[in-house]
Amino acid sequence: MLEICLKFVCKGLESETSTLEQEAYPALDKLSISVSMLNLRRVRLIKGRLAALFGRVQKIRDELEHLLNDDIDMAEMYLTDKIVNQQLEELEPHDETENDANIIDDDSDGDTRNNKISSAILTTQKPRLEELEMLLEAYYVQIEGTLSRLSTLKFRLDKQALRQAL
Repeated sequence: MLEICLKFVCKGLESETSTLEQEAYPALDKLSISVSMLNLRRVRLIKGRLAALFGRVQKIRDELEHLLNDDIDMAEMYLTDKIVNQQLEELEPHDETENDANIIDDDSDGDTRNNKISSAILTTQKPRLEELEMLLEAYYVQIEGTLSRLSTLKFRLDKQALRQAL
C-alpha cells in the first residue's frame, strides 16, 4: 500500500514539475526578448507556483528522510504486526486488584514497555526493515531528482529576475 501511495505522489509531483517547466522556460525566453507587463505577470505566476510546488516536494523529501533515519518508525509501518502485538498485549493477564495509584504508575510504565516492545520488534524484523528501507530510498532518490529540477528552474527564474532588476 505504501508503495502505491509513494508512486502516485511521486508521479504527480513529477508531472506538475514537467508542466511547470514546459510553461516556465518559454515564458523566460519571451521575457528575455521583450520585457512587458504580460510577460512579467506570467513569470511572476510561474514563480509562485514554483515556490508552492518546491515546498511540497521538499516536505515529502524531508518525511522520507525522517523515516529512513528512524528504524522504529519504519517497524511501526508494518500495521499487521502492530495489530498482532496489540492483540497479544490485550491477552496478557491483568491483576484486577490494582488501585488507582497503581494504574497511574502502569501508565507511566507504558512508555517503557512500548519502547521494549519496539526494540524487540526491530531485532526480529531487521531483514524486512532493510527491504522497506530500499523502497523508501528509491522514492527518496526520485523525489531528490524532482527537487533538483525545481532548483534548476528556480535558479533560472532568479537569474532572470536579477537581469530585469539591473
